[in-house]
Amino acid sequence: MMMFMSPLILLTLFFGGESSLSGYINPEQYWQSRGVEYRVADLAAFLQSPVPVDPSEIEKSIKGLGAETFADREAASSRLAEIGMPALPALQVASKNPDPEVSKRAKIILQTITAEKEEDAVDPGMVLMSLSCMKDPQAGKILQEIANGPAGELQRQAASFLSQPQREVPPLSQDIFAGFPEDTCMLLQLQPHKYQSAVLNTVHHSAALQKMLISGFEMFGDIKVQRVSMGMNEGVFLGKDPRIILRVEMAYDPRRLALALEKIRYQQISTEPMRILRHKELSIFMPDDRNLIVFLDYQNRPVAELADAQALLKSPENVKVSADLLHSLKELPETFPLRGVLQVSAEAMKKWEDFSSLRQAAFSIDPVGDRLKIYLKMQLEDAVTAKKFSAYAESQLTQIKELFAQENGQWIEPMRHAVNALKLSASEKNFEIGGILSEAVILGTVEMMEMQLKQMQDFRQQRNQRFQRQDLEVVF
Repeated sequence: MMMFMSPLILLTLFFGGESSLSGYINPEQYWQSRGVEYRVADLAAFLQSPVPVDPSEIEKSIKGLGAETFADREAASSRLAEIGMPALPALQVASKNPDPEVSKRAKIILQTITAEKEEDAVDPGMVLMSLSCMKDPQAGKILQEIANGPAGELQRQAASFLSQPQREVPPLSQDIFAGFPEDTCMLLQLQPHKYQSAVLNTVHHSAALQKMLISGFEMFGDIKVQRVSMGMNEGVFLGKDPRIILRVEMAYDPRRLALALEKIRYQQISTEPMRILRHKELSIFMPDDRNLIVFLDYQNRPVAELADAQALLKSPENVKVSADLLHSLKELPETFPLRGVLQVSAEAMKKWEDFSSLRQAAFSIDPVGDRLKIYLKMQLEDAVTAKKFSAYAESQLTQIKELFAQENGQWIEPMRHAVNALKLSASEKNFEIGGILSEAVILGTVEMMEMQLKQMQDFRQQRNQRFQRQDLEVVF
């Protein structure tokens, strides 16, 4: 599961009360689910090198698999299972032994060791992150010793965790959309807010969500988002030469993220002067450890180029984006976690049927206590089309209300309240929608995703157990 693009992560990052992936992880819950005490000594044990095993002992035990007495064969099997991974090469050879007793026992032990490895494998990065969250001075001392030790991945991660508390992501420029192309017709900005919420508490205490989040952390490392700015051109609406640009200001590990992306079919094109990764029409640029730039479908060119990314890192005197579009955006407070504006031509919207008369729009989400105030203002072609669109919107809203009225469930109730609270109004060429999204709605969404994740995880566990039983049947 690709954690970085998960809808759940986007939801919680921007509306759950945290701005970093690690902020949503509850280390104590993670170790508790693995049956490990959340103590410095217990976690540090995972960082210790395994005690070396004498090769002659492994060789002796392998021979013991074909011993004359059943007790000796059982003792040899138990010892090899206890030795574990160091015995793997010898067991793989023994699994092809012409003696059926030796090969059968070797295959069974291999199955056991492999299954235990997959189940018990602990990412050292998770151990280091957990130690960095502890207030025990001994945890900091261990991190410091590793950071000062021999160069390597573990040393690099330890140094990163030690420096994280002071690591902030400053804005790149006052005018964040400087460098976006002049044909940009839509601007969207997301900015997470840090606060305590019921959503954050739910995520912290959900074993299923913690498993998914930690999987993402182990794959991508920590990601601390400050601001996401997105621009689109009219090609997205026309279905011809579309272009979407994402500029993400965040603290992250470019090297680790690049390695993770390569595992999911991205190809690293270059590392200097910045890392560039591509997958089909999607290009990702990593200029440093506080910026990430994404281009999708770059107009009539197959891919975006280095110069396109470099343009977004500068603050040119003459901003190319429409002054009217930027002015509309600046009318919405920058403190809003989400704000966006749109200005489109009649040509771009002619295929969009009920929305064909849309010319401008402004959208925002404003936190009010534990609720989110939603606002959408649309400017249509004229008063006639505005009235027509208002009637269409009213009919759609009525259908949605009727649908929710027929449904029951913990998640449905807050959604019903949210829909019923929506207010629609029209005046001249303008149409507006306003409403309040309670925290219960977001919480219900998170709980629904938690249930689905739990079902998926249970299904995978049952499938793996079934395959393991089938493999053992083949062995016998």
